[in-house]
Amino acid sequence: MSESERGEMCPVTEALNLLGKSYNLKILHRLYNTFPLRFTELQDFLGVTPKVLTSRLQELGELGIVTRKSHDEIPPRVEYELSPKGKDLILSVPIDLKAPTASFPAQTGNMFNDLKAWIKKYNFAGIDGKRNWATMRKEKFA
Repeated sequence: MSESERGEMCPVTEALNLLGKSYNLKILHRLYNTFPLRFTELQDFLGVTPKVLTSRLQELGELGIVTRKSHDEIPPRVEYELSPKGKDLILSVPIDLKAPTASFPAQTGNMFNDLKAWIKKYNFAGIDGKRNWATMRKEKFA
């Protein structure tokens, strides 16, 4: 998919693509229920490779959904937790947050109403049709 096609995607589709990436929903679910968590604790719980976990945490961090706190200690200690934006996101997704694992419900009903409200609140992926995923990431580092 080209960058111009991604820019024209529905914001709900963009949010669902983010949540649908392998381990993203599980990371958010775990950080909601247990925080802060160190990298290895999260890796052990999820059974994910360091490369995939690093990639997912970096992406979620760049979008302001997960925060990373590095402690000036020896050995180095880094902890991850949900930002307020991340907490709002996980609360807008229709999943049972007390369940041991995260999954979408079988029947959708009005499941997107809260997600749409989150998208609008944080102007995620161009709710106004002028911003897109790539623009948001560039603005974060400008």
